[in-house]
Amino acid sequence: MYLRELFEAPNKAAAFALGRLNPATTGHELLVNAIKKAPGDSFLFLTDRVPKLPKDPLTSIDKLEWARKSFNGISIGLAKTVLIAADRLYKMGYTDVTYLEGDDPEKPFLLSQLIKQYNGVKKDLHDYNFNTIEVIKLSRDASKADATGMSGTKMREYVMNNDLKGFKTGVTTLAQPHAEEMFKKLQGIMGVDSVEEDVSSEVGAPKTIKVMKPINPPKAPDATIPRTKNGYTKPNGTVYQQDKYEDNLMHVSDGGGTYTFDGSRMIKWQTPRIKGLKFIYDYVQNKIYMDSKNEVDIKDGTVNIDQLASYDMKGNLIPKSGTLGVGAGGFGISLDKDKMKIKYSMGAGLSVHATGYRNKKPSPEAQKLLKTTLKKVKAGEKVSFKDAIGQLEKLETKVQFRYMGKAIPFQQGFKMLQKASK
Repeated sequence: MYLRELFEAPNKAAAFALGRLNPATTGHELLVNAIKKAPGDSFLFLTDRVPKLPKDPLTSIDKLEWARKSFNGISIGLAKTVLIAADRLYKMGYTDVTYLEGDDPEKPFLLSQLIKQYNGVKKDLHDYNFNTIEVIKLSRDASKADATGMSGTKMREYVMNNDLKGFKTGVTTLAQPHAEEMFKKLQGIMGVDSVEEDVSSEVGAPKTIKVMKPINPPKAPDATIPRTKNGYTKPNGTVYQQDKYEDNLMHVSDGGGTYTFDGSRMIKWQTPRIKGLKFIYDYVQNKIYMDSKNEVDIKDGTVNIDQLASYDMKGNLIPKSGTLGVGAGGFGISLDKDKMKIKYSMGAGLSVHATGYRNKKPSPEAQKLLKTTLKKVKAGEKVSFKDAIGQLEKLETKVQFRYMGKAIPFQQGFKMLQKASK
């Protein structure tokens, strides 16, 4: 062994990259795999910056924790700049480094050039002097649907579109158990309504029900029973009432529910509502309807949940036959097989209704546009009604003003809202 070899430190190599990873994706996993194949120890640095919407929703710590759930076999840390990352590796004793980077249209220059430019140049925040600095260029095609086209930008778009399924396609296998948790975290940060785009109106409805038969139903009303729309009550408490619209129909109510007769034939039976639930047996349509109305207490008040579902006479749920409604305060959502409606109660009998079709709620873009427009109107700003309606229609959303439950022209609704806000 030569004397020179005793005093010279052995070469020590590292491969590294720097990125925002907000959040980390399967696309970044390709970068991590490339780092691990490069000579030396493997390092991934995430930019340590203050979160800022829309491009940087996660904090540095959130990014770091998510990246560590997404990748293994690599050291992951934070660095404010690529020069600070290089300085850190140099102080750890690395003499030779390989930097991996791809083309980034948002950057005016390549970071690899910056690393080489300051090699051996002492500065307050960084001071490194590597023997060699190698660079590996990585290609990426954002138009591709596989991992090579996946990015943090696409993941944030999935969140904005309430697309959990799409979001999961960009999550690494290692992080899949935590995908929904991260999705909801991003929703909260980015202010996205967490109601799913495609929601079944039969959510929570049982697939089958037990078919019941009336126990001791009353007899059909005869000529001795007065036919009146105001109702007639017998001494035993049974109530007879003529239908409001069809004179030939009579409704008979007792402890077993309400029975509807057409002449001598019973055509419908409504059970009593017990704990918010009742069933309607339609013997003409040969269907059973489940009618559920419940209140759920939450921290900030009460949520009303209304649900209808249809069954055949054997008790089997009829697909796509139900409706679901959820309401709290002045906000409500209703859903059936064709559309979802969102209702905003503005006060003084005035309400705004937004409807999205094909079993989808109005898109986040439509909701944002509607809320912004209404805010401008309430503030007294001048608003173009035609432009607002046109933009909402392009987003496949129909908007309607209603006063005391009746539809009114769009412009009239705007004027009423402006007047009420003064």
